[in-house]
Amino acid sequence: YSHSPAFRGYMATGVENTAGRPDLREQLEIGPEEPPPLPGAPPYLRLRGPNQWPAQFSELRVAFDLYADHMLKLSRELTSAMAMALCLPEDGLAGLFEQPHWQAKLCCYQASSRGKLGCGEHTDSGFLTLLLQEHTAGLQVWSGGTWHDPD
Repeated sequence: YSHSPAFRGYMATGVENTAGRPDLREQLEIGPEEPPPLPGAPPYLRLRGPNQWPAQFSELRVAFDLYADHMLKLSRELTSAMAMALCLPEDGLAGLFEQPHWQAKLCCYQASSRGKLGCGEHTDSGFLTLLLQEHTAGLQVWSGGTWHDPD
């Protein structure tokens, strides 16, 4: 991660922070494989670039590429459903995502004592967030002025 201007690769617990507090998670951050932006490119393009895959898990890249393909397909289907829910044509939002930029974080949160968050309050960037939460609850959604556990 420290060698990637695109913020890609492995991050140990506490490397990333949210609202000034270290996150209690380790993670691997991945995005689409792209060349780094050219000098003088707009600052937001610095999130594009090559990934850094851990050498000790050679099978991870193949498995993750398959997973990413499925998530991109699901994202397109959900975006079409949202367009139709807004009384737009099925492809009514597609023009906004002709070249979608995505990022993924494979996270492992540490068990924490009550009152300590694995990751503080934040808003995900982008249009759509897809999350696979395993057996341990923890994620909450802010809606209507209060926090809710997702169903």
